[in-house]
Amino acid sequence: MNNQQKHLQTLQTIHIAMLMGQVMLALALFFLRNEITVDEQNTELASTFKLVVLVIALGGLLGGFFVFKMLVSKARGAGDVFAKLAMYRSAFLVRAALLEGPALLAIVAFYLTKDLLFMGVAIVLIFIFAFLRPTASGVIQDLELSGEEREVVNRES
Repeated sequence: MNNQQKHLQTLQTIHIAMLMGQVMLALALFFLRNEITVDEQNTELASTFKLVVLVIALGGLLGGFFVFKMLVSKARGAGDVFAKLAMYRSAFLVRAALLEGPALLAIVAFYLTKDLLFMGVAIVLIFIFAFLRPTASGVIQDLELSGEEREVVNRES
């Protein structure tokens, strides 16, 4: 398998690394939450963060969905399957970043305020992120690949 044929494996590795980063940060800050010097929940900061985190989370979800669809539609018109896969990788990374950023913000907001709403938002975003794992069948479906192009993708998985 040459370097051009490792697109899917690379995407899967990146996805797992990004997912594990979110999960480990959430777990670490959840267990370290009592190390904050303030003994009470910081309600003033929490009320400020509530609007910000919810807007950014919703923006990340919607933005990730629409940008991914737009970039994938452009990738469908690319020349060969390797160009399509490279463009798909870019689309995937943009969507992943637009989901990961709000999740990390929600985790940090939880740590600073001790408000479980933020950890709930982060968990929802992490689950959505986990279910967006790139698979050969997903790539084939998203890019609407032909029979010959499907074979290239299936060899990678």
